[in-house]
This record gives sequence, structure tokens and C-alpha cells, in this order.
Amino acid sequence: MYRTLGSIFIIASALISYLDKYVMFYNVNLSNNYGYNNSVDLVCATSIIVAPILIVIGANLRPYRISYIFPFYTYTHYLLWVLREDKTDYGCSKIHTIFLVLLFVFFIIVMCKIKKKEKIEKEETKKKIMFLEKMLDLSCIVINRY
Repeated sequence: MYRTLGSIFIIASALISYLDKYVMFYNVNLSNNYGYNNSVDLVCATSIIVAPILIVIGANLRPYRISYIFPFYTYTHYLLWVLREDKTDYGCSKIHTIFLVLLFVFFIIVMCKIKKKEKIEKEETKKKIMFLEKMLDLSCIVINRY
């Protein structure tokens, strides 16, 4: 139950980052923009603050690992947007972002396999050490008897 709730928080943190696009598309105008030029800027600034909080809350609930792909996609998209010249993310290529997300998933899979392999090797080494210790104990017993 908590894993699912944590995953929902993680995915919501990614989706809330796109809330300003919906405000702009549906032309939502708030009565009080709290000093911002328009409602889109207010919603964008608020979502930038709320999204990491949702990630922290969701991460503490031990979500499914696959749910981290959504915020990774969102923040990679924003990173590419920051590095672009025109400084607008409305026309930013999603192909580059998808490629980077797939690269991230591949990296995570490789790291998990390496970690699993190291764990197996560590267990085998531990078994060998225990076997050698038992053999040394037996040799001490045999030497002391004769």
C-alpha cells in the first residue's frame, strides 16, 4: 500500500511540473497572482517548489523504482530547456529527452546487474573462507591427536 502511495507521489511530482502548460492552454486567470506577471508564472514557480517536496515524501514511502522515470524525464526535459538558446520549453525536442531517459534506464539496469554479481561473488568468497576455516580446524584436530 505504501509503495503504491509513494509511487503516486513520485509520479505526481513529475506531472505537477507541467501544470503551467495546462493553465496556459485553458487560459486560466487567477484573481491574485501574488506579484507574478500572470497565472502561468505563478503556477510554474509554485510547481517548482512543490515537486521536490512530493519526491521526498514519496521516496520515504519506498516507491517502485520504475516510478522514478517520470520525474527523471521531466527534469531532463527541463535541463535540455535550460541549455537551449530560445529559452522556451514549448518546442523542446522530446526525442533527446526520451533518449536520455532510456540511457538512464540502461545505466540503472547495468548497475543492478553489477551489484547482484558482486553480491554473489562475495557470498561465494565467504563460503570458501568458511570451508578453509573448517579444514584448518580439522587439520589442527588431526595434528593434536597424533
